[in-house]
Amino acid sequence: MSQENEMTTILFADICGSTRIYERLGDAAAQKIVSESLAVLSESTDRHCGKVLKTIGDEVMCTFPTAKAGIDAACDMQSRISEKFYPGYGRISVRIGLHFGHVIKEGNEIFGDAVNVAARVAALAKSEEIITTQDTADLLASEGADFTLRRIQRIALKGKDEATDIYEVVWQDSSLTHIGLFLSTPEVRPVRLTLLTQNHEIVLEAVTKPFTIGRSKKNDIVVEDEFTSRLHARIECRQGKFFLCDQSINGTYVHYKTGRVVHLHREEMILPDEGTISLGRDLPPEAKETIRFEAKSRAPK
Repeated sequence: MSQENEMTTILFADICGSTRIYERLGDAAAQKIVSESLAVLSESTDRHCGKVLKTIGDEVMCTFPTAKAGIDAACDMQSRISEKFYPGYGRISVRIGLHFGHVIKEGNEIFGDAVNVAARVAALAKSEEIITTQDTADLLASEGADFTLRRIQRIALKGKDEATDIYEVVWQDSSLTHIGLFLSTPEVRPVRLTLLTQNHEIVLEAVTKPFTIGRSKKNDIVVEDEFTSRLHARIECRQGKFFLCDQSINGTYVHYKTGRVVHLHREEMILPDEGTISLGRDLPPEAKETIRFEAKSRAPK
């Protein structure tokens, strides 16, 4: 199969709390809500000249020819989803991340670092948020797009020599909307991260000092495995997000609840809301060596 190189916008949209929907309503009713929501996301994609490449559980992956088309679609998705109300449950929400960059296209599949960047940006988004990168923000300005962007943090992304700014797209109707308006970082609500190993449950607060994981007994979590480095990785909280920082020989694997897997090697990422971590090798979530995690925001006092 032939390969094509192209520049495109990659978008990931994820239905928030789908597990809770199934637990509360049962399989049949929950599946109806999830299917209807995915259909809305697909319709918004079509409206703005995009293409749905795949659906994985409660998440869609789409591409768009321009950054503006991707942002337009993302705003349309959020607006339409926010209008829906389901008796017996209420409103659902989605979180969206997107990035414009170079990809290799093969049939209905795309590959490349830009896809990984888009996936990691999507992991930064909270419920009802749209998150994008500095590269995409710069392109929006050159396209003359009319959006409000709020800079929320600066992080290191794979494939970048330097840290890059990450932006939230303000999609709700607002008197603040201007071309190229950048707002200051909003107040971050307190968060906590729960880590579950075979024998322990550990809760990290936003003020916790860097938390270490590795083979050495000096670590906060000790994983006695031949593929694990003595000081393998650390977890630290910055601006209300928990970062996983790999500093090992073999790398660290993060499994998302959707099935997506990210391999870190001497780099860092923001942990999604839920998943598992395996050190040095890619292990299934149920393996005894894996570390389960769940991040939650707490309402400010």
